[in-house]
Amino acid sequence: MSTDAGFGGFPEFTAHDRLRKARERTGMDQTEFADHIGVSRGTVSNYESGSTTRLKGVVLKMWALATSVTVEWIETGNTESPRPENRTGTALPHLDSNQEPFD
Repeated sequence: MSTDAGFGGFPEFTAHDRLRKARERTGMDQTEFADHIGVSRGTVSNYESGSTTRLKGVVLKMWALATSVTVEWIETGNTESPRPENRTGTALPHLDSNQEPFD
């Protein structure tokens, strides 16, 4: 994690920080998580520490799936996801728990 220069700056989380946070949220240590997604513990350690600068798509997707976060959140920190569109290009309605449109 890096911090913004100057007094009162907010921490800036990197993709590597978000990978670690997502894994920690599962309650698994690095070894358990590595076994869970089918990579070595060293790979998990390298991804979380930033030693691996290029995040590979397959590992990133497995990480996201195993931690219930989106690849977009890992890469950018963005929690907003675009609404799916149907074939006519219009957004699909949001449904409540009774499958009724609410917006």
